Amino acid sequence: MSEPWALRKRIKVAIGVLVAAPVVLVLTAAVLFIAYIVAWFNAGIFFSGDGTYRRGVDGAAFQVKFPAVDLSRTSRSTFHFTRLAPPIDYAVGLRVDSERRPSAVVSMTLQNERGEVVFQQKRRLSEWLWRRNMAVIHGESAEVPIGSGSVRIENRGKGPDGGWGTYFEPRWLGRYNLTVEVVEPDPLTPRLLANPVIEGYTAWF
Repeated sequence: MSEPWALRKRIKVAIGVLVAAPVVLVLTAAVLFIAYIVAWFNAGIFFSGDGTYRRGVDGAAFQVKFPAVDLSRTSRSTFHFTRLAPPIDYAVGLRVDSERRPSAVVSMTLQNERGEVVFQQKRRLSEWLWRRNMAVIHGESAEVPIGSGSVRIENRGKGPDGGWGTYFEPRWLGRYNLTVEVVEPDPLTPRLLANPVIEGYTAWF
């Protein structure tokens, strides 16, 4: 093999490597990104607790539905759960299969395995924030100027694990107890059931 031919071959090989390397890197990055998205959306398969984990129901990307409580009588129910994912902001509330807004006074408390109270709320259900048939409570927020006459909304007074109103940001290994207490029952309905739920929403859903 002549020296000029061998040199030309080495140059061609080097050029081939330089051309192929970015393609391989792009394909690898694409595969890793797709794998990450798939794993992110399916992280809920590891959920463990008293509720049922579901995807794409009631307008939520992710939902945990707990056994129903009866708003027509006083009661106290505690539900346990862990490994709630993906790691986003979740709303905790009550879903009621009724056109009428209940008037029961309900207390809702979320506590983690460290003994910290993530949030604790107690109000008459007519004073909760309703979105269709789901009731939640928002925490305090304020408008913060960001220049040019614009403002951004900032949530204030967050507790452990991002507790705000009846919202929170779960830790993967966090273990939580959700206690729902009907303090004053609804007197107008002989039997009115409501399911405590945890719901997460994403911009992709």
